[in-house]
Amino acid sequence: MKVAPQITLTDEERTILERWSRGRSTPARLVLRAKIISLAAEGKRNQQIAPRLKTALKTVSLWRRRFAEQRVAGIEKDAPRGGRKPKARERMVSFRQACKTCAAGGLGVRECRMGGLAAKA
Repeated sequence: MKVAPQITLTDEERTILERWSRGRSTPARLVLRAKIISLAAEGKRNQQIAPRLKTALKTVSLWRRRFAEQRVAGIEKDAPRGGRKPKARERMVSFRQACKTCAAGGLGVRECRMGGLAAKA
């Protein structure tokens, strides 16, 4: 049988988790994670936390384990997802950078094209 990691919080971590769990503008997923860790720190078992927060046992187990391994940083952001990075976003970012450079070099909006830098040089 697997045993869930014991969670003990520092005063700073407790303050952060309380702020996240009570924040009105905090994303719902972060509120849930903060509540999971707070209840785990109180000594509650995963089987008690899941129904209390109306979430899956697997979810409680995941965030409890991730907090034990990485502390606050582990629950603050989602893990990177697989798959190919979108190319359109990269082109848009490079286009914006080129436009900023064109504007800084004195080129107008109409001249700000991907080739605008090459024409100026």
